[in-house]
Amino acid sequence: MPQTAERKILIWFCVVIFVMLANILLSYRATSTLIENERRVAHTQEVIAELNETLSAVKDAETGQRGFLLTGASEYLDPYNKAVSGIEGHLKRIDDLTDDGSIQDQSLRLLRQKVGAKFAELEETIQLRQKSGAAAAQQVVLSDRGRVAMDDIRKIVGSMQAEEESALQARTGESEKSSTQANATFWLTGLFTAAMLGLFYNQIRKNSLERNKLLMAEQAARAAAEEAFQAEQEARSVAENANRLKDEFLATVSHELRTPLNSILGWATMLRSGNFDAATTARALETIERNARSQAQLIEDLLDVSRIVSGKLRLDVRPIELGPIIEAAVEAVHPAAEAKEITLRQVIDSNAGAISGDSERLQQVIWNLLTNAIKFSPKNSRVELRLERVGSFIQIIVKDSGKGIEPEFLPHVFELFRQAEGQITRAQGGLGLGLAIVSKIVEMHGGTVKAESPGENKGATFTIQLPLRGVQTMETLLPDNTKQIHPAAENGNNFYLKNLPSLAGLNILAVDDQPDTLDMIETVLASCGAVVKTAHSAQEAFAKLQTWLPDILIADIGMPGEDGFSLIQKVRKLSDAAGGKTPAVALTAFARVEDRLKTLSTGFQMHVPKPVEAAELVVIVASLAGRSTSL
Repeated sequence: MPQTAERKILIWFCVVIFVMLANILLSYRATSTLIENERRVAHTQEVIAELNETLSAVKDAETGQRGFLLTGASEYLDPYNKAVSGIEGHLKRIDDLTDDGSIQDQSLRLLRQKVGAKFAELEETIQLRQKSGAAAAQQVVLSDRGRVAMDDIRKIVGSMQAEEESALQARTGESEKSSTQANATFWLTGLFTAAMLGLFYNQIRKNSLERNKLLMAEQAARAAAEEAFQAEQEARSVAENANRLKDEFLATVSHELRTPLNSILGWATMLRSGNFDAATTARALETIERNARSQAQLIEDLLDVSRIVSGKLRLDVRPIELGPIIEAAVEAVHPAAEAKEITLRQVIDSNAGAISGDSERLQQVIWNLLTNAIKFSPKNSRVELRLERVGSFIQIIVKDSGKGIEPEFLPHVFELFRQAEGQITRAQGGLGLGLAIVSKIVEMHGGTVKAESPGENKGATFTIQLPLRGVQTMETLLPDNTKQIHPAAENGNNFYLKNLPSLAGLNILAVDDQPDTLDMIETVLASCGAVVKTAHSAQEAFAKLQTWLPDILIADIGMPGEDGFSLIQKVRKLSDAAGGKTPAVALTAFARVEDRLKTLSTGFQMHVPKPVEAAELVVIVASLAGRSTSL
């Protein structure tokens, strides 16, 4: 059976080949005939065109002659002269085109005679006009010899054109017939051939689809391999860079730890000999102490980085004024500045306001920036420190006139383990951790820090912005002659709050997933007269809102299942009567500036970072409820 099918296909294939060959032969014949007829049509059209050119040349010559006879101006002879020089070419071209012995040869000979006679008459009148004047030439014109010759020329040209037009019509008809035959032959044989080729289409299509599938699979595999290779190259590059930074950092750590040890061990060994006088001994002990402190600072930086990387760096957040912190940091770096004869200029706004922060960590930040400024500033230069209020932020600026920062390194200045100088040839010591620690501590306070420098050897400016406290501090609430007592300090672990705003009549809903936190909030606020209800999840809090309308909502942000952002968004969708505009406080451990911005933009009125003092929480609630905070 397969052999029979193959045989039929072979027979039909041979038929198709035969038909295609016949089609080619017939098409060739029809096309050849069509080409020949088209050539003849073009030939006839060219004869007609040359006849028209000949008649036009005679007319131009006659026109030039008449103009000359009337005016005597020689420029009118230009058309005549042009016609005389070109007429023979036109007659010769007609003779070449009609040299097939047809009737046109006789007409052409007669046309030559008439054209010659006409040009002779024109030449005669022109000569008479030049020699004897216009009257003599006029006599020849009036004899009608020229008019008769021109009429004869028109008749002969018309007769020849009629003959060519007749031939043109006949040849055009033959050309159209040949074209029709060629088209019919092509379409008939083409349709038959297409029908036969349809037998092979399915198999060809199947083979094509299979090849395309294989090709697409191969291309996909190649693309996947290239992507995997690119990813592997990128991962290798990242790993190599990380290894390089790690090796450089370890080398720096080894160098920075060994350098003070060299002085410590050296002086300690010499002190054991007991051969030094009092002054030398004092100098040795001072050197040992200075290098020990330097090494302790290096170790503390390493521990801070470890805490940052592991997420264990914690802040002891309290209401603080930055003025005393800055003064302490300046006092700490003053000896280093005096040693290089560097002037420390302070511009402190004493009314800048208070912030919530960790005083020790912020002093570390300012100390790091001042130490860097002094380290990279030349002798007899100046370092400027400014504290000012800008909008709702406290701004600290440390500016020096030292080495500066290259533009290429500026984006990496706060990255861990990055130093602009080479590991071996660098002029200054250090682990390259100080600015990274500064950035992280400032970020944990909800602030920002940025570095600016016009370029190398043009100094650098570091700007820190920290958010102001959202409510008044306890210092501003207490009279000048009243000593502030920490709420937890007066009676051990028992909270005994004095001189705080009354919260009597306020309904407060507190939600947090930590029972200890809820217990503290409830105890503090209830002691000031508030009615407090608690919820351990966002779902429970929203359910209570349906049956009990609070005056204030205090909510944690990070809670399992549903967070505080989702809760406040659901609350804000409620109607006013259902509590949609209930004032809300976010009491959260997320203290970054982006956390604060997200909290306020989501629908909370205040963002309070944990831990919060009990007295501060009471004042915040009173402020939101519109209660007087005066004591």
